[in-house]
Amino acid sequence: DRVISASSRRVRFESFFVSPGSSGGALFNQQWEIVGLVTEKNSQDGVAVGIAEVTDRLHKWNYTIQLRPTSIPRAGYRTSLSIAGLAPSTGAMTQTGRWPSGRMALFFRGQQRIGWHLTALRLAPEELQVTGGMVGASIALRYGRFVLAPFGEVGAARVKGRFKAGSYFVQSGADSAEVPVWQTLTNDVIGFGVGADVEVLVAPHIALAGVAGHWDFRTDSQLRTIPSAFAGAGFKYAF
Repeated sequence: DRVISASSRRVRFESFFVSPGSSGGALFNQQWEIVGLVTEKNSQDGVAVGIAEVTDRLHKWNYTIQLRPTSIPRAGYRTSLSIAGLAPSTGAMTQTGRWPSGRMALFFRGQQRIGWHLTALRLAPEELQVTGGMVGASIALRYGRFVLAPFGEVGAARVKGRFKAGSYFVQSGADSAEVPVWQTLTNDVIGFGVGADVEVLVAPHIALAGVAGHWDFRTDSQLRTIPSAFAGAGFKYAF
């Protein structure tokens, strides 16, 4: 049945199944958690007292209560912040003197499985740096504490890379050493990404997170191309 309004004290819902005699019955959510106690029937609407209000009254009347809130919501959390390090599918994982690749994302989930997110992204394969912000949407496929969320996102980034423009040789005795001459290029571009987030809740508000994806940003023809895929792991704080 469709919930019309809800608070900690009262839940109003649309139902054809509430009738005289239903008062005192439990109102369940989709995860079979008790969220209220049915008290009224108005036309096509039912009204229930919120379960928190019910348990508070029972405490005041000195009744023993075995009901307790779940430590981790079975429906998951609506908002979360994740931080994950990334490694490219080809090339070195880190570069000397530079921050490695990583992704920080703020997720917002609606009433259903569809949600949206804001992402700060950094890709740092060999001789290339991509730093930008993305906005996207995802679909959460949940099984208990496990979530798989395929996503798509689009955004703007600054691509900075260097290429070998030439070289010169330095003579040292009988030996000579080649010294490359590097040239740097910087472009602001629009790009997109597709992939999937994976999480497992290990404690209230805390989850281990993984991500794998492909991001495409146009680079100058003289620069290296971005590796086809990145994958990584981190943690997520949900609230």
